[in-house]
Amino acid sequence: MEWADIGSADEDEREFCLAAARLGLDPYSVDEETSTELLAIVPAIPAELQADFLDSADLDTLDIAAQWIPRASEAAGRASADAAMSLTPLRAAVTGELAADAVPNSPGLRRPWHIGFDMARAVRQALNAEATAPFDISSWVGAQELQGPAGGLQGFAAVRDNRCGLALSDPPKFASAAGSGSHYQSFRRAKALGWALFRPHRQIFLLSSAHTGDDRVAGAFAAELLAPAEGIRRALATLETYDEDAALDVIASHFGVSPLTVRHQVDNQLEDV
Repeated sequence: MEWADIGSADEDEREFCLAAARLGLDPYSVDEETSTELLAIVPAIPAELQADFLDSADLDTLDIAAQWIPRASEAAGRASADAAMSLTPLRAAVTGELAADAVPNSPGLRRPWHIGFDMARAVRQALNAEATAPFDISSWVGAQELQGPAGGLQGFAAVRDNRCGLALSDPPKFASAAGSGSHYQSFRRAKALGWALFRPHRQIFLLSSAHTGDDRVAGAFAAELLAPAEGIRRALATLETYDEDAALDVIASHFGVSPLTVRHQVDNQLEDV
């Protein structure tokens, strides 16, 4: 074997070990069938998506998720043309927030969710959006739905011509009755926008249920963008005669989000309420 071949083999082994480890597997105890599957699937995933893909993938549906990505990439690119607004002003608005905390979880820096909250506040401030006003996410993120299994992936976001598009997978069963304008889908659109603003040098992103640093930023951004903590605080003050669950339902309906999103905002930012 030539030295170049040896170097290539070493690199393949290193990449395989990293892929297996991200899936929670012992690279040296993986059976041959799983090993063959990983070696066939992972190299076909775009390089900038591989880490996110492996962090969110379920080994049992790895091939399904991999097959969904090319379809979703095309759909997200088409959906970007449906976004009425360019990302330029929003990227300018969050520049200061990103300059201070470029890497989540680094020592001495803000937590990922704090970065997301601050980014959303900067966006709303730049757009002169009152804390009590609902946010029309559809103007900023075009979306297309893709029918069929996605292997656990929630969406594929793409930025084309400085506009954000999102391919949406089938919603989970708990959200399926809400229809195309569901709170669940609005939240995913907002998460896609958070990803696009937080990583401005990337053009494609995966949405999943993985709670990685970047996903925490995007999730916190989505919650604060759609249902600002300050707006919730003011609303709760005017609904003092309501019991808590009823008040959260009213507030969620006003902002166009799920009651669970409002609950998380209260728990994470308004603990003294």
